Formats: sequence, C-alpha cells, structure tokens
Amino acid sequence: MDNEQLVLVESVGEATEAEILCGVLRAEGLTVVSRERNQNGVALGLHSILLNSMYDLYVYATDAAKARALVETYNNSRGEFSEEELADAAVAAYDERV
Repeated sequence: MDNEQLVLVESVGEATEAEILCGVLRAEGLTVVSRERNQNGVALGLHSILLNSMYDLYVYATDAAKARALVETYNNSRGEFSEEELADAAVAAYDERV
C-alpha cells in the first residue's frame, strides 16, 4: 500500500467530528488521514487558529467504498449513538494520535 493513492471520502466542519469519524474508520481497520484546510482550500498546520476550517478525511483508494459506507452509516445513525459510544470513539481516536 506504500504507493497506493489516498482519496477524499468526507469533509467535515468540526475537529471533533473529524476525530470521531477517524475513530470509526480506524476501528474497522482502515488507515485514515485527516487534513485541516481553510475555506479557500489552503492546507493548514496542526495548531491553526483560523476560523472556518474544514477537515478532509482520506483513505487508500482500495478502501474508499468501505469508508464511504461507514461514513454514511455513521451520518444516518448520528442520533442513535449514546453519549458513552461517542465518548469511546473520541477517546479511541485521540489515543491513536498520541
């Protein structure tokens, strides 16, 4: 997979949502990269203080269909997750970054 292309599977407007989605995808064994950018499409650093950032989630092209299906399932069932499930997903995503 070293030379495999990364493809965009989702863009979200909040860092917390990006972390949760990364956790959902990683929990299914997918490699995911989150990249912050501003509204003009310019990539930003990790400690950006600019407002109106977007977070793009990328996976390997061979995993894109599975990732999009997982994101769709997550988006369709957002109200169905308990606070505990959301907290667990956020902690898992954080633990992988540290």
